[in-house]
Amino acid sequence: MKVSKEISAMAGWLLSVRRELHKIPEVANQEFKTSAFIKSRLGDLGLEYVAVQTGIVVKIKGSAPTKTIGFRADIDALAIEEMRESDYQSKHKGFMHACGHDMHAAILLGFAKYLCENPPRQNIVLVWQPAEEGGGGGKMMVESGLFGADMFFAVHVNPMLEVGKFTCRSGVSQPGTKRIEIKFKGEGRHAQLRDGTKDALLAGAEFLLLSEKLNTADRLFHVGTFSGGDGANIVSENASARATMRWFDDKDYKEMRAELFGLAKTIEQKNRGKVEIIESPNFCLPIHNTESYVEIIRGIKGYVPPSKHRVFAGDDFSFFIDKFSGAIISLGAQPKTGKTYPVHSNMFHANEDALLVGVELFVELSKRV
Repeated sequence: MKVSKEISAMAGWLLSVRRELHKIPEVANQEFKTSAFIKSRLGDLGLEYVAVQTGIVVKIKGSAPTKTIGFRADIDALAIEEMRESDYQSKHKGFMHACGHDMHAAILLGFAKYLCENPPRQNIVLVWQPAEEGGGGGKMMVESGLFGADMFFAVHVNPMLEVGKFTCRSGVSQPGTKRIEIKFKGEGRHAQLRDGTKDALLAGAEFLLLSEKLNTADRLFHVGTFSGGDGANIVSENASARATMRWFDDKDYKEMRAELFGLAKTIEQKNRGKVEIIESPNFCLPIHNTESYVEIIRGIKGYVPPSKHRVFAGDDFSFFIDKFSGAIISLGAQPKTGKTYPVHSNMFHANEDALLVGVELFVELSKRV
Protein backbone atom coordinates (compact mmCIF):
# COMPACT_ATOMS: atom_id res chain seq x y z
CA MET A 1 0.00 0.00 0.00
CA LYS A 2 1.33 3.42 -0.94
CA VAL A 3 1.18 6.01 1.84
CA SER A 4 0.32 9.59 0.88
CA LYS A 5 2.80 12.41 1.46
CA GLU A 6 0.42 14.02 3.95
CA ILE A 7 0.26 10.91 6.12
CA SER A 8 3.98 10.23 5.69
CA ALA A 9 4.61 13.72 7.08
CA MET A 10 3.23 12.66 10.47
CA ALA A 11 5.71 9.77 10.79
CA GLY A 12 7.74 11.37 13.56
CA TRP A 13 4.64 12.31 15.53
CA LEU A 14 3.15 8.83 15.18
CA LEU A 15 6.40 7.17 16.20
CA SER A 16 6.64 9.31 19.32
CA VAL A 17 3.03 8.58 20.27
CA ARG A 18 3.45 4.84 19.85
CA ARG A 19 6.67 4.70 21.84
CA GLU A 20 5.27 6.74 24.71
CA LEU A 21 2.32 4.35 24.88
CA HIS A 22 4.67 1.36 24.74
CA LYS A 23 6.48 2.62 27.84
CA ILE A 24 3.34 2.61 30.02
CA PRO A 25 1.56 -0.73 29.48
CA GLU A 26 -1.45 -1.33 31.74
CA VAL A 27 -3.73 -4.34 31.99
CA ALA A 28 -7.51 -4.53 31.57
CA ASN A 29 -9.52 -1.78 33.25
CA GLN A 30 -6.35 -0.30 34.77
CA GLU A 31 -5.33 1.80 31.75
CA PHE A 32 -5.25 5.08 33.70
CA LYS A 33 -1.96 6.49 32.39
CA THR A 34 -2.73 5.23 28.88
CA SER A 35 -6.15 6.87 28.88
CA ALA A 36 -4.73 10.13 30.25
CA PHE A 37 -2.05 10.16 27.54
CA ILE A 38 -4.62 9.66 24.75
CA LYS A 39 -6.85 12.38 26.20
CA SER A 40 -3.87 14.72 26.32
CA ARG A 41 -3.10 14.16 22.63
CA LEU A 42 -6.77 14.64 21.73
CA GLY A 43 -6.69 17.90 23.65
CA ASP A 44 -3.66 19.00 21.65
CA LEU A 45 -5.72 18.34 18.50
CA GLY A 46 -8.65 20.34 19.84
CA LEU A 47 -10.97 17.33 19.89
CA GLU A 48 -13.64 16.84 22.53
CA TYR A 49 -14.14 13.37 23.99
CA VAL A 50 -16.38 11.39 26.31
CA ALA A 51 -14.88 8.95 28.81
CA VAL A 52 -16.32 5.51 29.52
CA GLN A 53 -14.24 4.41 32.52
CA THR A 54 -10.79 4.23 30.91
CA GLY A 55 -12.32 4.13 27.43
CA ILE A 56 -12.63 7.18 25.18
CA VAL A 57 -15.13 8.18 22.49
CA VAL A 58 -14.65 11.00 19.97
CA LYS A 59 -17.33 12.08 17.50
CA ILE A 60 -16.43 14.10 14.41
CA LYS A 61 -19.26 15.59 12.39
CA GLY A 62 -19.04 15.21 8.62
CA SER A 63 -19.49 18.02 6.08
CA ALA A 64 -22.32 16.28 4.21
CA PRO A 65 -23.04 13.05 6.10
CA THR A 66 -25.22 10.22 4.91
CA LYS A 67 -23.83 7.69 7.39
CA THR A 68 -21.65 7.29 10.48
CA ILE A 69 -18.45 5.26 10.24
CA GLY A 70 -16.84 3.91 13.39
CA PHE A 71 -13.21 3.01 14.06
CA ARG A 72 -11.99 1.24 17.20
CA ALA A 73 -8.61 0.63 18.83
CA ASP A 74 -7.92 -1.44 21.96
CA ILE A 75 -5.52 0.02 24.54
CA ASP A 76 -4.74 -2.59 27.22
CA ALA A 77 -1.52 -4.57 27.64
CA LEU A 78 -0.58 -7.93 29.15
CA ALA A 79 0.98 -9.15 32.39
CA ILE A 80 4.20 -10.19 30.64
CA GLU A 81 7.74 -9.08 31.48
CA GLU A 82 9.28 -7.48 28.38
CA MET A 83 12.61 -9.07 27.48
CA ARG A 84 13.34 -7.16 24.29
CA GLU A 85 15.58 -4.20 25.05
CA SER A 86 14.92 -0.81 23.42
CA ASP A 87 14.92 2.91 24.17
CA TYR A 88 11.17 2.71 24.72
CA GLN A 89 11.04 -0.53 26.72
CA SER A 90 8.22 -0.94 29.24
CA LYS A 91 8.68 1.11 32.42
CA HIS A 92 6.06 -0.97 34.21
CA LYS A 93 7.79 -4.10 35.50
CA GLY A 94 5.84 -7.24 34.74
CA PHE A 95 3.70 -5.60 32.05
CA MET A 96 4.16 -5.25 28.32
CA HIS A 97 2.38 -4.27 25.12
CA ALA A 98 2.88 -7.76 23.74
CA CYS A 99 -0.11 -7.71 21.40
CA GLY A 100 0.33 -4.41 19.57
CA HIS A 101 -2.47 -2.46 21.23
CA ASP A 102 -0.11 0.51 21.58
CA MET A 103 0.17 0.43 17.78
CA HIS A 104 -3.61 0.34 17.39
CA ALA A 105 -4.10 3.27 19.77
CA ALA A 106 -1.44 5.31 17.96
CA ILE A 107 -2.94 4.56 14.54
CA LEU A 108 -6.33 5.82 15.70
CA LEU A 109 -4.73 8.97 17.10
CA GLY A 110 -2.97 9.46 13.76
CA PHE A 111 -6.30 9.09 11.99
CA ALA A 112 -7.82 11.64 14.39
CA LYS A 113 -4.99 14.05 13.53
CA TYR A 114 -5.61 13.53 9.82
CA LEU A 115 -9.33 14.21 10.20
CA CYS A 116 -8.61 17.48 12.01
CA GLU A 117 -6.65 18.63 9.00
CA ASN A 118 -8.96 17.01 6.43
CA PRO A 119 -12.59 17.26 7.60
CA PRO A 120 -14.50 14.14 6.52
CA ARG A 121 -17.67 14.03 4.47
CA GLN A 122 -19.24 11.35 6.65
CA ASN A 123 -19.72 11.36 10.41
CA ILE A 124 -16.88 9.57 12.16
CA VAL A 125 -16.79 7.89 15.59
CA LEU A 126 -13.44 7.00 17.14
CA VAL A 127 -13.34 4.58 20.08
CA TRP A 128 -10.33 3.74 22.24
CA GLN A 129 -11.46 0.61 24.07
CA PRO A 130 -10.02 -0.76 27.31
CA ALA A 131 -9.92 -4.34 28.55
CA GLU A 132 -9.80 -6.32 25.32
CA GLU A 133 -7.64 -9.03 26.88
CA GLY A 134 -10.41 -10.82 28.73
CA GLY A 135 -11.77 -7.84 30.66
CA GLY A 136 -15.06 -7.37 28.84
CA GLY A 137 -14.16 -3.96 27.43
CA GLY A 138 -15.76 -4.38 24.02
CA LYS A 139 -19.12 -5.35 25.48
CA MET A 140 -18.92 -2.53 28.02
CA MET A 141 -18.20 0.12 25.38
CA VAL A 142 -21.00 -1.02 23.06
CA GLU A 143 -23.50 -1.25 25.91
CA SER A 144 -22.59 2.25 27.14
CA GLY A 145 -24.95 3.62 24.48
CA LEU A 146 -22.71 6.67 24.05
CA PHE A 147 -22.10 6.09 20.36
CA GLY A 148 -23.63 4.50 17.33
CA ALA A 149 -22.55 3.85 13.77
CA ASP A 150 -23.61 2.20 10.54
CA MET A 151 -20.46 0.07 10.63
CA PHE A 152 -17.21 -0.28 12.59
CA PHE A 153 -13.65 -1.08 11.51
CA ALA A 154 -10.50 -2.08 13.40
CA VAL A 155 -7.00 -3.29 12.61
CA HIS A 156 -4.76 -5.75 14.42
CA VAL A 157 -1.05 -5.79 13.69
CA ASN A 158 0.30 -9.06 12.32
CA PRO A 159 4.08 -9.59 12.77
CA MET A 160 3.98 -12.48 10.31
CA LEU A 161 2.73 -10.32 7.41
CA GLU A 162 4.88 -7.90 5.41
CA VAL A 163 4.42 -4.17 6.03
CA GLY A 164 2.24 -2.54 3.37
CA LYS A 165 0.05 -5.61 3.08
CA PHE A 166 -3.15 -6.46 4.90
CA THR A 167 -5.83 -9.11 4.80
CA CYS A 168 -9.40 -9.69 5.91
CA ARG A 169 -11.39 -12.91 5.99
CA SER A 170 -15.09 -12.80 5.10
CA GLY A 171 -17.62 -14.59 7.25
CA VAL A 172 -16.46 -16.08 10.55
CA SER A 173 -12.87 -14.90 10.77
CA GLN A 174 -12.05 -15.35 14.46
CA PRO A 175 -13.41 -17.55 17.23
CA GLY A 176 -15.54 -16.92 20.23
CA THR A 177 -13.58 -17.26 23.46
CA LYS A 178 -14.27 -17.85 27.13
CA ARG A 179 -11.97 -18.28 30.10
CA ILE A 180 -12.70 -20.84 32.78
CA GLU A 181 -11.23 -21.90 36.11
CA ILE A 182 -11.33 -25.50 37.32
CA LYS A 183 -10.99 -26.21 41.04
CA PHE A 184 -10.16 -29.67 42.35
CA LYS A 185 -10.99 -30.57 45.95
CA GLY A 186 -9.41 -33.61 47.60
CA GLU A 187 -8.73 -34.71 51.17
CA GLY A 188 -5.40 -33.80 52.72
CA ARG A 189 -3.50 -36.60 54.47
CA HIS A 190 -0.09 -38.25 54.73
CA ALA A 191 1.31 -39.80 51.57
CA GLN A 192 1.39 -43.23 53.22
CA LEU A 193 -2.42 -43.15 53.08
CA ARG A 194 -2.60 -42.50 49.35
CA ASP A 195 -4.87 -44.83 47.44
CA GLY A 196 -5.69 -42.80 44.33
CA THR A 197 -8.85 -41.32 45.84
CA LYS A 198 -9.65 -37.77 46.89
CA ASP A 199 -6.34 -36.49 45.52
CA ALA A 200 -6.68 -33.01 44.04
CA LEU A 201 -3.41 -33.15 42.10
CA LEU A 202 -4.22 -36.55 40.64
CA ALA A 203 -7.69 -35.32 39.68
CA GLY A 204 -6.16 -32.28 38.02
CA ALA A 205 -3.55 -34.31 36.14
CA GLU A 206 -6.21 -36.70 34.88
CA PHE A 207 -8.37 -33.76 33.82
CA LEU A 208 -5.48 -32.24 31.85
CA LEU A 209 -4.89 -35.46 29.95
CA LEU A 210 -8.56 -36.12 29.22
CA SER A 211 -9.22 -32.51 28.17
CA GLU A 212 -7.01 -32.98 25.10
CA LYS A 213 -9.92 -34.91 23.61
CA LEU A 214 -11.91 -31.66 23.50
CA ASN A 215 -9.71 -30.28 20.71
CA THR A 216 -10.75 -30.59 17.06
CA ALA A 217 -10.04 -28.67 13.86
CA ASP A 218 -12.90 -26.29 14.70
CA ARG A 219 -12.56 -25.80 18.43
CA LEU A 220 -9.81 -25.38 20.99
CA PHE A 221 -9.43 -26.07 24.70
CA HIS A 222 -6.16 -25.10 26.37
CA VAL A 223 -5.09 -25.24 30.01
CA GLY A 224 -2.64 -22.40 30.55
CA THR A 225 -1.95 -22.69 34.29
CA PHE A 226 -2.06 -25.51 36.83
CA SER A 227 -1.13 -25.36 40.50
CA GLY A 228 -1.67 -27.23 43.73
CA GLY A 229 -0.13 -29.37 46.43
CA ASP A 230 1.35 -28.69 49.85
CA GLY A 231 4.34 -30.99 50.10
CA ALA A 232 6.11 -34.00 48.68
CA ASN A 233 4.68 -36.30 51.36
CA ILE A 234 1.14 -34.92 51.44
CA VAL A 235 -1.88 -35.99 49.40
CA SER A 236 -3.12 -32.73 47.91
CA GLU A 237 -6.33 -31.21 49.21
CA ASN A 238 -6.56 -28.44 46.61
CA ALA A 239 -5.49 -27.79 43.03
CA SER A 240 -6.66 -25.43 40.32
CA ALA A 241 -6.27 -24.76 36.62
CA ARG A 242 -7.13 -21.91 34.28
CA ALA A 243 -8.09 -22.56 30.68
CA THR A 244 -9.50 -21.01 27.54
CA MET A 245 -12.24 -22.30 25.23
CA ARG A 246 -12.37 -21.20 21.57
CA TRP A 247 -14.91 -21.98 18.86
CA PHE A 248 -16.18 -20.71 15.50
CA ASP A 249 -19.70 -22.13 15.64
CA ASP A 250 -22.06 -21.98 18.63
CA LYS A 251 -22.90 -25.64 18.09
CA ASP A 252 -19.25 -26.55 18.68
CA TYR A 253 -19.21 -24.41 21.83
CA LYS A 254 -22.26 -26.14 23.28
CA GLU A 255 -20.82 -29.57 22.51
CA MET A 256 -17.42 -28.70 23.97
CA ARG A 257 -19.00 -27.25 27.11
CA ALA A 258 -21.13 -30.37 27.60
CA GLU A 259 -18.07 -32.60 27.16
CA LEU A 260 -16.11 -30.45 29.62
CA PHE A 261 -18.69 -30.93 32.36
CA GLY A 262 -18.79 -34.61 31.40
CA LEU A 263 -15.06 -34.89 32.11
CA ALA A 264 -15.58 -33.36 35.54
CA LYS A 265 -18.31 -35.88 36.30
CA THR A 266 -16.12 -38.79 35.15
CA ILE A 267 -13.32 -37.76 37.51
CA GLU A 268 -15.75 -37.38 40.40
CA GLN A 269 -17.21 -40.82 39.70
CA LYS A 270 -13.70 -42.26 40.05
CA ASN A 271 -13.64 -40.74 43.55
CA ARG A 272 -10.63 -38.57 42.68
CA GLY A 273 -12.34 -35.65 44.44
CA LYS A 274 -14.73 -32.82 43.68
CA VAL A 275 -14.39 -30.83 40.47
CA GLU A 276 -15.84 -27.31 40.17
CA ILE A 277 -15.93 -25.44 36.85
CA ILE A 278 -16.20 -21.65 37.09
CA GLU A 279 -17.01 -19.82 33.86
CA SER A 280 -15.87 -16.21 33.43
CA PRO A 281 -18.67 -13.69 32.81
CA ASN A 282 -16.46 -12.08 30.17
CA PHE A 283 -16.25 -13.65 26.73
CA CYS A 284 -15.86 -12.92 23.02
CA LEU A 285 -18.36 -13.73 20.32
CA PRO A 286 -17.11 -15.26 17.07
CA ILE A 287 -16.25 -12.46 14.63
CA HIS A 288 -18.43 -12.37 11.53
CA ASN A 289 -16.87 -9.86 9.12
CA THR A 290 -19.55 -8.29 6.92
CA GLU A 291 -19.07 -9.49 3.34
CA SER A 292 -19.95 -6.16 1.67
CA TYR A 293 -17.21 -4.38 3.63
CA VAL A 294 -14.69 -7.16 3.06
CA GLU A 295 -15.35 -6.72 -0.67
CA ILE A 296 -14.45 -3.03 -0.35
CA ILE A 297 -11.29 -3.91 1.58
CA ARG A 298 -10.29 -6.36 -1.18
CA GLY A 299 -10.33 -3.44 -3.61
CA ILE A 300 -7.76 -1.42 -1.68
CA LYS A 301 -4.18 -1.75 -2.90
CA GLY A 302 -2.13 -3.87 -0.52
CA TYR A 303 -4.81 -6.47 0.14
CA VAL A 304 -3.69 -10.10 0.08
CA PRO A 305 -5.92 -13.19 0.47
CA PRO A 306 -6.10 -14.65 3.98
CA SER A 307 -4.39 -17.90 4.91
CA LYS A 308 -6.35 -21.10 4.41
CA HIS A 309 -5.73 -21.95 8.05
CA ARG A 310 -8.09 -20.59 10.69
CA VAL A 311 -6.56 -18.53 13.47
CA PHE A 312 -7.75 -19.28 16.99
CA ALA A 313 -7.13 -15.74 18.25
CA GLY A 314 -10.29 -14.08 19.54
CA ASP A 315 -11.04 -10.36 19.83
CA ASP A 316 -13.92 -8.66 21.57
CA PHE A 317 -14.28 -6.31 18.63
CA SER A 318 -16.87 -9.01 17.91
CA PHE A 319 -19.35 -7.01 20.01
CA PHE A 320 -18.93 -3.98 17.72
CA ILE A 321 -19.53 -6.06 14.60
CA ASP A 322 -22.45 -7.89 16.20
CA LYS A 323 -24.13 -4.55 17.00
CA PHE A 324 -23.13 -2.36 14.07
CA SER A 325 -21.68 -4.71 11.35
CA GLY A 326 -18.12 -4.15 10.06
CA ALA A 327 -14.75 -5.87 9.76
CA ILE A 328 -11.41 -6.31 11.49
CA ILE A 329 -8.30 -6.22 9.31
CA SER A 330 -4.99 -8.01 9.84
CA LEU A 331 -2.31 -5.36 9.25
CA GLY A 332 1.20 -6.38 8.17
CA ALA A 333 3.85 -5.41 10.72
CA GLN A 334 6.72 -7.82 10.09
CA PRO A 335 10.02 -6.58 11.58
CA LYS A 336 12.68 -5.49 9.08
CA THR A 337 15.44 -7.59 10.63
CA GLY A 338 15.94 -10.27 13.24
CA LYS A 339 13.69 -13.05 14.38
CA THR A 340 9.94 -12.56 14.16
CA TYR A 341 8.10 -13.31 17.39
CA PRO A 342 4.36 -13.94 17.67
CA VAL A 343 1.93 -11.83 19.69
CA HIS A 344 1.90 -12.53 23.44
CA SER A 345 5.62 -13.29 23.36
CA ASN A 346 7.91 -11.44 25.79
CA MET A 347 10.06 -10.63 22.73
CA PHE A 348 7.19 -9.40 20.54
CA HIS A 349 8.04 -6.51 18.25
CA ALA A 350 6.01 -4.89 15.50
CA ASN A 351 7.43 -2.88 12.59
CA GLU A 352 6.56 0.75 13.27
CA ASP A 353 6.26 1.50 9.54
CA ALA A 354 2.87 -0.19 9.89
CA LEU A 355 1.61 2.87 11.77
CA LEU A 356 1.47 4.95 8.58
CA VAL A 357 -0.14 2.12 6.64
CA GLY A 358 -2.81 1.77 9.33
CA VAL A 359 -3.70 5.45 9.13
CA GLU A 360 -3.79 5.31 5.32
CA LEU A 361 -6.08 2.28 5.49
CA PHE A 362 -8.52 4.05 7.82
CA VAL A 363 -8.53 7.09 5.53
CA GLU A 364 -9.31 4.89 2.50
CA LEU A 365 -12.13 3.14 4.34
CA SER A 366 -13.63 6.44 5.47
CA LYS A 367 -13.84 7.49 1.81
CA ARG A 368 -14.98 4.21 0.25
CA VAL A 369 -17.72 2.77 2.46
